[in-house]
Amino acid sequence: MKKIVGILLAGAMAFSAFAADLTGGVRLAGELFSYNGTSEEVKGLMLKNENQFYHVPLTLSISSDRAGGTFKMCDKDSDTMISGDWAIWFKPMDMLQVNLGKIAKSMNTESITYTNRVLNYDSFGASLDVNVDAFSATLSVVPGKATYWMSKAKGAEVVLGELNLYAQYAADFGTISAMFDFSENFKKISIAAGYKNTFGDITMFADAAVVLKENANKFYVDADVVYAKDALNAQAYVLFDAPFEGIAKDTIHVKTLAKVSYNLGSVTPYLQFSDDNILASSFACQIKPGVTGSVGIMNYEVAAQFDIAKKVNISVPVNFAVNF
Repeated sequence: MKKIVGILLAGAMAFSAFAADLTGGVRLAGELFSYNGTSEEVKGLMLKNENQFYHVPLTLSISSDRAGGTFKMCDKDSDTMISGDWAIWFKPMDMLQVNLGKIAKSMNTESITYTNRVLNYDSFGASLDVNVDAFSATLSVVPGKATYWMSKAKGAEVVLGELNLYAQYAADFGTISAMFDFSENFKKISIAAGYKNTFGDITMFADAAVVLKENANKFYVDADVVYAKDALNAQAYVLFDAPFEGIAKDTIHVKTLAKVSYNLGSVTPYLQFSDDNILASSFACQIKPGVTGSVGIMNYEVAAQFDIAKKVNISVPVNFAVNF
């Protein structure tokens, strides 16, 4: 680990004309206790690595006014550091930026679990950013890692990779966004539009999307409301999806998330609720009271998790993180 950090620091010094920033972190998750309501099995003390790329375990960023790059490393589920999440960029002019490497764009995303939205992509490729005052747009060619965007075998049709256009306009009335995504040789077309704004203590967004694919056309709608005042924070999120044809109770999905937290200074107790489909024939949900806090530079989270279905599973998940 020290050798890796030394190499990265040496690289940063070699680019002394650039502004360099090295950040890192270590995350450890697990469960203190687990009870399976079906098998009545009891387990205790389990630890696991959670240092995925989205946790930003080790990041080196180097930039100037015209060019820069970000390089990330993590250990995933082993003790060996690996690389693979990187991106570089340059600006041929102030309003244009070319990005190469990891390309990711998303419609509005809830901040309870940071996983739910109506449309997104996340892959390796190239993109062109255009920024003019309050308007911005990104055109991306996303073939995937070590994959050609276009190929044609003898006697076969041309195979094309993913193409994406994301646009956003921010003004006093809020932020309007749109996304157009073409994949699977342009046989799958996804279109989305969204809106986000803050009204006093309330921040809200709403999105709608359609995914057009042979025999699998679907539409999605989501909405999110956050109330934040002083120490209180409350958020509710709903994600609705259904097919264009054959709409029935068993083909409609409504996912719900809700979380209330209250900051007491060094600790923040919270209560979280989630249900993957409130319209499902059999009831199932997760209720999770917990607390987050910090001790020095270490952040922690401890909760009591109740997964309720025909039987109840009980666990005590823990999460510890140090960032520097």
